[in-house]
Amino acid sequence: MMGVSCAAGLLIVLSPGVCDVHPTPKGRDLLAKAVVNAIAHS
Repeated sequence: MMGVSCAAGLLIVLSPGVCDVHPTPKGRDLLAKAVVNAIAHS
């Protein structure tokens, strides 16, 4: 759901309503936390 991720500030905004596929620092941190948690629980 790219629109939701964009609206949540998790992706870099290229222009109003259009986001890149690369995460913002907030998105990067959320992804990193999810990876660490997945590894810790495996």
